Amino acid sequence: MAKQLFKTSEKSNFILNLTEEKYSQLASKALAGLFVLMPLFAIPSQCTDKVGFSVETIGLIFGGVVCMIFALIAMMKKYITKKMLIPVIAFAGMLGFGAVSLFDCYNRQVGFYGTDGRGEGLLAIIFYFCFFITGLSLKTEKSVITLIYGVIASGAVNALWALVQLFYGKIGDFTYVSVKIKAHAVSGLAQNPIFFSMLLTLSLTAALIGFIMTGSKRTRIILAVCAALFSFTMPFTHTIMGFAGIAVAAVSTIIAAFISKSPKIRLAGLLTAVIPPIISIIIVSAGLIGNISEYKLYDGRIMWWDSYNRLSASGIFDQRVTEIDIEDPLSFYPYMTEETLDIIKTYPLTGAGPDQLVYPQIHVSEIIQENPNTFDKNYNEYLYTAATRGIPSLLLLITVIASLIANSAAIVNHNRKSLAAVCTFMLLSAGALIFFIGNSNIIFSPIYWALSGASCASLAEASKKVLSKKHQKAYGKSK
Repeated sequence: MAKQLFKTSEKSNFILNLTEEKYSQLASKALAGLFVLMPLFAIPSQCTDKVGFSVETIGLIFGGVVCMIFALIAMMKKYITKKMLIPVIAFAGMLGFGAVSLFDCYNRQVGFYGTDGRGEGLLAIIFYFCFFITGLSLKTEKSVITLIYGVIASGAVNALWALVQLFYGKIGDFTYVSVKIKAHAVSGLAQNPIFFSMLLTLSLTAALIGFIMTGSKRTRIILAVCAALFSFTMPFTHTIMGFAGIAVAAVSTIIAAFISKSPKIRLAGLLTAVIPPIISIIIVSAGLIGNISEYKLYDGRIMWWDSYNRLSASGIFDQRVTEIDIEDPLSFYPYMTEETLDIIKTYPLTGAGPDQLVYPQIHVSEIIQENPNTFDKNYNEYLYTAATRGIPSLLLLITVIASLIANSAAIVNHNRKSLAAVCTFMLLSAGALIFFIGNSNIIFSPIYWALSGASCASLAEASKKVLSKKHQKAYGKSK
């Protein structure tokens, strides 16, 4: 007989009667749907100047509230196992230090809500925690695989939008990476090309690993097409992250193949990550896109174009007051690292405040844009965390990721044929790597933290159920 509160109906007490399997089914579908839905909130700001960039954060708020409900249910139903207490407590500690940083920062409103267009204040970190808890609470193989297909679908939606940006050339904010250079750098629906590459790295990794591990030929064909779409699009970001992402995805797939002992012939699927980028470079070099006839990386120009021209969140780059070469990544990346380390030395305990990296750099006037060569993102999440929320937050972030990797590796060791276990482990590790050259953002981070939680989902402990032969064939489970 179903449980009831007092004399209320069974439907109104669905939380009491919610089984782990039913919860996993609902939560995974909600997360996968949010992966696709949240980026769509960026469409209005890309199509018209009459809509502010703050509308993009509405997607995160909506998704965060949904996951907050699922996270509360998970905690009420005690779906979080004791083995996961270390990453959960460490993540909660990050929230705590974030709150401390909020009360000792330059601008508390920015610290809570985030800069307009970035939206990465303390509220966003709370939402990321809810995505993490929801992913961590999944209990079945099928639910985690739903999540994996959700990140692939999100990548596909963003990549298709990027193709419109590429060939139509009138949608998006990075058609010109300078006043004169028309490179058609694509950003999808992910704020800027670097963040877009971070998302596609996860999507490409998931598609390639799914290709080598799934037993369904039809599914492999779909995944191969998606992988080719992602790798074709990534060079058009004109960023180091685009190529680093392809490399990370390829290496992750090779490792996954050896872990799962998948048929080595399926590694031929890596051609979908090698051939399309070559075609992309040829297209640009042939002068078919924009007004350039040579393929180049424009990381520096994109970074300042994004923060200064698009969001007014930093000062303009001025070559006259610095020795930095904006065309040379080996020049401006070290510059940003050095400046960030100075900020960490100045504010070691609480940082400058959530989403407030630019404020300690202000020296000309109180107006941010009038301070040349300042930046609001340093494209290294580990240093960014220490600079904005303090060294304790950095140590807690490292604890979260390290403990997740350790737990996920243990799960993989007992589930080497599980697509869910192997793929989420590799996605967790891939994200930890690209955080060295990328920053957290409202499109990538919710997906990454949900997948990170799912990488430690208690698949081996969840009622010891075995998938049907039909699902084994479709999802790559061993017979």
